Amino acid sequence: MLNEIPKLFGKNFVVGFLLPGFAFCLAATLTTNVLHLTLPGWDSITKDLATLGGMAALFSWLVGTILVAFNRFIYRLFEGYIGIASWSVLKRIETYRFEATHTAVKALAEAYERQGEQFTDEQQRTWSALNLKLAEQFPDSERFLLPTSLGNRIRAFEVYPRVMYGLDGIPGWSRLVCILPKDYAEVIETAKTGADLWLNLSVLSLLLADAAALLCAYHGYVREVWLPTSGLLLSILFYYFALGATSEWGQTVKAAFDVFLPALSEKLGYETEPLVGDEARRWAGISEAIIYRDPSRLSSPRGKKQVKKTYRLKPPCGCCRFGS
Repeated sequence: MLNEIPKLFGKNFVVGFLLPGFAFCLAATLTTNVLHLTLPGWDSITKDLATLGGMAALFSWLVGTILVAFNRFIYRLFEGYIGIASWSVLKRIETYRFEATHTAVKALAEAYERQGEQFTDEQQRTWSALNLKLAEQFPDSERFLLPTSLGNRIRAFEVYPRVMYGLDGIPGWSRLVCILPKDYAEVIETAKTGADLWLNLSVLSLLLADAAALLCAYHGYVREVWLPTSGLLLSILFYYFALGATSEWGQTVKAAFDVFLPALSEKLGYETEPLVGDEARRWAGISEAIIYRDPSRLSSPRGKKQVKKTYRLKPPCGCCRFGS
């Protein structure tokens, strides 16, 4: 989803691909210096700053271009689509997290039924945080779970249009993107660039850590073992940064469906009925539905019977969740 090739000299390419490429070249140079490995002709290159700068720019651009070419492969690998033996273990971990969160939400809902007005603010905040976690970090059903946290965060906003509107996200997006205004399409691409940046840094750090480990083992270096260890830790850190950036990317994609889907319906020749109810209640329901990916919070279309809910906890305003 949204795996478009960026312009090789545009802002998004510079931030998402060229910058990781430059960081990789710099880290590789420092690694070879620490391990006392000299490349042929390196001394003559370092004496000429112009040549050194040109070589750095060339190799950074080359690495960045390779990352662009492998962008889809990298995402599918880190999402868990490409088979790796350890994925089965990670899948069990993700399943446990999903089930544990659902169980906690159900327990709080039952507590609300029992306690009524005695339901505490702390329980309310916990309930809101858990529902937000389900909406942003997991798909709507266990059968759609992927083996990795990154895969499930992407899957969470891929299933959003189906859960909210009954529209399958993949074919729906290919049609919605045709009517997106250029400025908002750039907003989505910029949000994806943040995920590209951190994921590419994570991949390159892992590759450099593997290379450093092999060199240390080959040359018998013991004191320099901190090099591959640092690379591995940085890779994990960048991966967690990528998770946060992916959630922000997902917010822009979900907003595109919320805002431009009526226009798509009109373009495709369908009619949509307006929501009923006073404005305050209507927009409160829309806000809750968007935040928690819960279409039952939407007002019923005109002429349809409103479904009574067994319980309804009031979530905080939408702006609160961005402060954490």
